Amino acid sequence: MTEPILVRLCTTDDLDALGRREPHPNARYAEGHFERQQQGDYFFALAVRGDVQLGTSVLDCREDNLLQPELKSLWVYPESRRQGAARALTRFLEQQAIDLGFDEIFLRVDPQNAALQSRLAETFAGRRPCAPATLAEERATNPFLRITELRPALGLENASDAQVFGQLRSMKDTF
Repeated sequence: MTEPILVRLCTTDDLDALGRREPHPNARYAEGHFERQQQGDYFFALAVRGDVQLGTSVLDCREDNLLQPELKSLWVYPESRRQGAARALTRFLEQQAIDLGFDEIFLRVDPQNAALQSRLAETFAGRRPCAPATLAEERATNPFLRITELRPALGLENASDAQVFGQLRSMKDTF
């Protein structure tokens, strides 16, 4: 029988093994995520099965992050893919966000990357969010996915994406 996938926050004991798996010898990605976790409002999660590390992800709730909370840096080792590690990491971090009082999570993706969007759709197939919607419906109705279209209507033709997101967020807060 296969052991279940356990997801927990990273500890110092995990860093050496994570560092050995990084694509660049001196990248220190895991150490950087762990240091930010130690500062607070940043959750560096690790999926394991027994003693085997399967992958990691981050929930960034820091105040200086415009998209708050943001699920990011989701990575599952190639040999551990298609076993549920990404789903387990996502659910764990979603629960962290709920426990902190958030009612939504941002996931930043490349909107021009059709292949990535297709993979995300496959990854989350079968998941039942609070308000089921297709991506087409979200694109047509979610103002955060329509910033190019809304930029002129907001009088922000020359504004950065971050400024447009900020304006939309402030409008949402006073709706």
